[in-house]
Amino acid sequence: MRILITAALLVLGLVLGAVARKFVGAPKSNAPTETDHPPEKTHSGGESKSGAAKTPAADPADRRELERAWLAERPLKPPLTIYLFTGSKNDLEPLGGTLAPPGQFEPWKLSVEGSAASSEKGLVVQDGGKLISQYAGSALSFAIKQKGAFSLEAHVQSADQNHTGPARIAGLSADANKRNLTFGQEKGEWVVRIRTTATGENGTNPELRVPGLNATRTHVIVTYDGKRARVFMNGLEIKLEKSVSGTLENWDSAFPLVLGNEAGEAKPWAGVIRFVALYDRALGTSEVKQAFDSLFPDGAGLGVVAPKAPPEKSPKKERPEGKTNEDF
Repeated sequence: MRILITAALLVLGLVLGAVARKFVGAPKSNAPTETDHPPEKTHSGGESKSGAAKTPAADPADRRELERAWLAERPLKPPLTIYLFTGSKNDLEPLGGTLAPPGQFEPWKLSVEGSAASSEKGLVVQDGGKLISQYAGSALSFAIKQKGAFSLEAHVQSADQNHTGPARIAGLSADANKRNLTFGQEKGEWVVRIRTTATGENGTNPELRVPGLNATRTHVIVTYDGKRARVFMNGLEIKLEKSVSGTLENWDSAFPLVLGNEAGEAKPWAGVIRFVALYDRALGTSEVKQAFDSLFPDGAGLGVVAPKAPPEKSPKKERPEGKTNEDF
């Protein structure tokens, strides 16, 4: 009996010892182990409840903020205003600019007339549709008139190479015969009309006609420094420099900003406008190249601001058969 009691006590002691060692050697519940991972962060720096990073495109408001980040990060001074079309419900308001900072967009809002709708590819204009803003036209015309110089930047793709009129893509004008500025299309040519004290109310003496328009999307910048007009396509100057005499003192601040058509009469254009921006100065050659190099990336509308990799590190991508970099 004594032997049995001793054996039982020995077993009990071993069990209690094992339990004690287990509790003494156990890690604290809040101490990380080798398999623990820190909680994942969202793009805004907060912890994700699901453990996965949030997709910026999920929230249209976040997307617009990323678009503004792109504008702020462009390596050139901001424009007076810029309208960027990516399918957001806020596309009718400017993205920003020195004249239209965030929080002051309402007066600048474009009104839609006819068939014109924003998509992820840009503003799709057809069947005589247009966008128009009286306030924007007045503010832009007044600011440019004070400086006596301007640049118009546009990223567009024509849907029809037989447009005539010329068909109006963007401008500050009252009707078919009175304008401050018009950027348009006459078949395979870009057309630029600039009103000065010498060129007349219609800006046609002289009128600039620039060849090279086709069905691919194109980045175009028109500059006027008070003496000469220059046109750039995809970052490169088209050697069609023209002297434009006179000044901008006769610009009329009553003219609205119009995209895709004429204000008072039908001069319709059909195609896609990614963005339009206006500056109160003539961009230099290096700035034009910077503007082209910093185009809003493909995937606009997904809320992605894609930094460009250095050329020597950029991976070489295979182009899908039948596609080019110029296709939407």
